[in-house]
Amino acid sequence: NPRLNTTRTSKRFRCSAPLSEADVMSPKAQLRQRFRAVRDAIPADERQSGSQAIHQMILNLPELDTAQSDFVYASAGSEVATHELIEALLVRGKTVAVPYITDHKAGRMQAVVIHTLQDLVPDPHLPSLLTPQTGEPLDLAPDLILLPGLAFSPKTGVRLGMGGGYYDRFFDGSGQAGGLRVGLAFDEQLRDDLPVEAHDY
Repeated sequence: NPRLNTTRTSKRFRCSAPLSEADVMSPKAQLRQRFRAVRDAIPADERQSGSQAIHQMILNLPELDTAQSDFVYASAGSEVATHELIEALLVRGKTVAVPYITDHKAGRMQAVVIHTLQDLVPDPHLPSLLTPQTGEPLDLAPDLILLPGLAFSPKTGVRLGMGGGYYDRFFDGSGQAGGLRVGLAFDEQLRDDLPVEAHDY
């Protein structure tokens, strides 16, 4: 079942996925490995139906009525799918921006406005990731931010990302940290006691 990253409570997450080299991995790295495996194991049809349910939750958010600009990740792999959601937002006349990686080595990105899904092409460095070919950077802080992640804490709002730090740096240095942030996740990705560090967003 799908779940938005809100203040709802959930059962403590249990997972028996095996960990390799656990003795040399940090706790966050171990969690990333576990939750990546768990998310990948969700059957494709369940991910599809769950994603569609999440789309409706987002489209029914009261905050969406007044939001003029939305920052949405372009989904890849087993993430909550966003392509149909992006199309729906564009049909509603919203300004939609997606992540554009400006520096892979430094882990930096910016929000770039798109007008259609056809504006997205495979990233030269990460072919599984769709990114704008060209485009105009979003010049104002987005009103609504939809975040990907491997796991979320419904109680605290803590997000466990992929480990690249792109969103942490984006929110810390771009002046675009404002707006409502919503983490998109399936129930299997929820855990109450995720670790958090000072630089995490």
